[in-house]
Amino acid sequence: TYTAGSNNDTLFRDKASSNMSNFSLVEALADQKIIFSTSGHSHTFFLNIHNEVYGSGNNKHGELGTGDKQRHPVPMLIKNLSNKHIVTISASKEFSLFVSREGKV
Repeated sequence: TYTAGSNNDTLFRDKASSNMSNFSLVEALADQKIIFSTSGHSHTFFLNIHNEVYGSGNNKHGELGTGDKQRHPVPMLIKNLSNKHIVTISASKEFSLFVSREGKV
């Protein structure tokens, strides 16, 4: 998974430099086979082939679903979605939506 662009709030990359004009590898996800990603205003989610969700970002409004409102600059496994078989994700300004294989939101 590679990213480029502003790196102010949603830090996809391990290195916290802003305005990357060249694509950079997301080192925290280098061993993952990512099949989908989506970004909100200041957070991003990545879905891998095992239907596991990784997220990173500002999390000021709890939009990462980690149970806290702390900033998570490096993508981390969203543990409370494990075993939910997530198939798609939508991220907006201050919230996130996940749909499971069973059609549950």
